[in-house]
Amino acid sequence: MPERLSVQQAAQALALSTRSLQRYLKQQHTSYSKIIDEICKQQALILLKQGLSSLNIATALGFSEQSAFQRAFKRWYCITPKKYLTEK
Repeated sequence: MPERLSVQQAAQALALSTRSLQRYLKQQHTSYSKIIDEICKQQALILLKQGLSSLNIATALGFSEQSAFQRAFKRWYCITPKKYLTEK
């Protein structure tokens, strides 16, 4: 996954002001951080199924440490990455 863009960078790439992007996302009942979180959620599952370790996935998705990734994964799927693999 490439480097995460800030909301300001994303707005600039879309030729919008940051505030305009935020207003649009609010109209869609979402936020930039929710979109990034959803992308990370989906990518984590893909990478886990490809056999990458939690440490490698954490690094690839830009988490500060493996434990932060594991907490996020558990929040997303209500199960740890290791248990997810053994139960699937």
